[in-house]
Amino acid sequence: MATMFSGTFDPKVDPKGRVSIPSEFRAVLLAGGPADDKGRPVLHLGVGTAEAGYLEGFSTQEIEALRADIRHLKRGSPRRAQLEYFYFANTSPVQIDENGRISIPQTLRDQLGLGEDARFVGYGERFEIWNRDTYVQVRGKSISGLIQAHGPGYSPFALFDEDDEERA
Repeated sequence: MATMFSGTFDPKVDPKGRVSIPSEFRAVLLAGGPADDKGRPVLHLGVGTAEAGYLEGFSTQEIEALRADIRHLKRGSPRRAQLEYFYFANTSPVQIDENGRISIPQTLRDQLGLGEDARFVGYGERFEIWNRDTYVQVRGKSISGLIQAHGPGYSPFALFDEDDEERA
């Protein structure tokens, strides 16, 4: 059973703002938390940074883990306040319909420049929903820049060899 979001998918958004959650992502959502009263997975959706132009999706298990981490930070600290803004104030459960779709409100679609071409990208514990062209511009530049910075023959596996304090 899938427990991590992975892969890139390009579903269409219909004129009403409905878009199908990839079945691979629905499986992760179902594995990562209780289903609704109809047995459908629960999606927690939030707005990424306004400049980035994407939505973030989380399973119930993952959003609860994030919120627990936030609660361990010092009350009133700027860091905690910023994280509370993103993962409490701007994240909410979204109902997935019987066809595996969610409805993205027009205001959010306008904010993200989301037309009929969406891109879902898995990032382990979370996934992002982008306008497909924006994703290619933003992430494509960062990936090619990373490769160019390291030179010919670069392998991302080299990142595992770096001395890293971020490992859990």
